Amino acid sequence: MKTAIAAFIILIVSGCTIGPSKIAKTIEHESRESISQFAQPGKTSNIAILEKFKKPTAKLVRDDSKYTYMYAYWDRKTKSYGFFSGVAEVQVEQKTASFVFNSDGILEKFEFNDDFPFKTQMNRTGSNTLTSEKIVYEYSKLKYGESLDEVLKKLGAATVHTTQGDKQNISYTSFPFLSGICLEFQDKKLSSKYYYTTVELNAEEKSILKNAP
Repeated sequence: MKTAIAAFIILIVSGCTIGPSKIAKTIEHESRESISQFAQPGKTSNIAILEKFKKPTAKLVRDDSKYTYMYAYWDRKTKSYGFFSGVAEVQVEQKTASFVFNSDGILEKFEFNDDFPFKTQMNRTGSNTLTSEKIVYEYSKLKYGESLDEVLKKLGAATVHTTQGDKQNISYTSFPFLSGICLEFQDKKLSSKYYYTTVELNAEEKSILKNAP
């Protein structure tokens, strides 16, 4: 798990951006290998994930009838360079895991990352957010296979743009990161798109957590 210098924490998981929230200590000692032994796409249910990893950092519902449990663990340590210098270094260690379920609650895929930070560009001006009707309108017309350059030309600079190998994600969101548009690209071609919003766990999920061993 790499150490990074950061001024603040914004959680970026699978291209989605959410604000700081509850730390999921249940993944502190997990790895991609350990999770893959338990979480099997097409078989594992959301109930099994909740029973093992407890309450997620965030639950996202999407406009493609899928939903996601996002777990994030981080440890932030501040190192001061002197009382009068006014300078400090914030070291952040982070692990993130996301589990995507279909409408029947069966796992479709999971993603895990402990290589923080991946290459990230942030639009600090905040000019292109979900408050822009142009972005929402152009998003509705996007087609799979469109190039990253074509999409950026239509929607403008993203709030967050991450790069991990041959995969790139861009998201458009508004403070405090409760909802947004997430676009995933493979080899710079649009492979997935969805609108998401954060929600509370429903009554059934809360009951599962309450009765979990």
